[in-house]
Amino acid sequence: MIFNIRKSAKKIKTSFLYFIYAVTTVLAITSTVNAKGLLVEKNYLIEDPHIRIDLSDLIKQSKSVYSGKIAIIPPNNIKFLATLKTLPEEKQSSYIYTALSVMSIAPNTEINYQAFVSTPPGTEKQEVIAVYLTNSLAEKIKNTDLSVFRNTTHTWHGYHIYDYSKGPAIVVENVDIDNRENTL
Repeated sequence: MIFNIRKSAKKIKTSFLYFIYAVTTVLAITSTVNAKGLLVEKNYLIEDPHIRIDLSDLIKQSKSVYSGKIAIIPPNNIKFLATLKTLPEEKQSSYIYTALSVMSIAPNTEINYQAFVSTPPGTEKQEVIAVYLTNSLAEKIKNTDLSVFRNTTHTWHGYHIYDYSKGPAIVVENVDIDNRENTL
């Protein structure tokens, strides 16, 4: 009797996990067009897995823990406010792939672009850092009306990979273009 109850509980648990996986897959794949006519790559209809952080604090913390060696850390999903300072440029990004491979992580998208973003206006110390961009996001930014980004703070979604002398290394995979959770 106990064996049958355990077996049934395991089947229910497995079925529930498959259901959750199917629902999240469908929601993550959903593509729509927002009011400005820009493609929404990810529409977070489920709880956003990214933790909101203060970019200034992350830069300060990353620089303070830097000990002369790059510190690779398990990727943390983060979102932060920042202003785009330069258009994405294709750069060598082999180090990001090396850092990910050290952790046995294979990115599900190509990462060959870099751009510079600044902390939001009004922060104690305005700082500019380089961020890695996924190829799909970089192309979308380059094909977007740049007035969307000019002197405007947006929410950037990505993951923190390592710390080095200039601060955190962040891979950005999405950006809220109008701060209403609509994304490129």
